[in-house]
Amino acid sequence: MIKKVTKKEVDTWIKKIEDIHFEITSNHNDMINRGILEHILFEGLRNEKYDIKEKFATFLLIEIAVNHPFWDGNKRTALLTALKLLRTENEDTIKLYPRSWEDRTNKIIRFMEGVAQRKYKFSDVLKVIKDRFKLNE
Repeated sequence: MIKKVTKKEVDTWIKKIEDIHFEITSNHNDMINRGILEHILFEGLRNEKYDIKEKFATFLLIEIAVNHPFWDGNKRTALLTALKLLRTENEDTIKLYPRSWEDRTNKIIRFMEGVAQRKYKFSDVLKVIKDRFKLNE
């Protein structure tokens, strides 16, 4: 079954993702095409197979990384969007901000490059996110 999604819901999510993108890149108005992000969100929000938070976060991570709605920072934005969605307000996501992105193990960078190149199935990405980032359980 397909859920009804309103433009307001999509716009709210776009604002959240734009704010995350700004935290990473410090660039306002960096979106290539708003329609790309609207389509990603519309598809993710209306599809019941993404009702579970981890699956919706994985969907966003993959789709933002692959479809490049921004000029710069798509992989970082995709990963941080997924992590912020999955973590509680008390958990720290600062570890993946731009200052530390290059300092982190190259595993994260290679993983996100592989996601952007469609080298992984959805289930593989979901497993990595659950295992690597020790999500709330």
